[in-house]
Amino acid sequence: MLMDGYTVHRVRQEQKKDQLRQAAQWRLLHKAGLVRELQIKRSACWLLCQLGRVLVSLGEQLEQIGQPRLAAN
Repeated sequence: MLMDGYTVHRVRQEQKKDQLRQAAQWRLLHKAGLVRELQIKRSACWLLCQLGRVLVSLGEQLEQIGQPRLAAN
């Protein structure tokens, strides 16, 4: 379905209004103390960071194991 420029403009305006309403609703819920989403995101971020560090360390160890050793002369 092709839309003319005016229709595209109107759709984008409505999308922007929806986003502004959602942001306002989130702010009200946050002020009321009903949103715990931020703490969950921080915990998940910290956990993923720790997992990344472990994986990097494991990768470095595997690289060292896989490298051929030079013979002593």
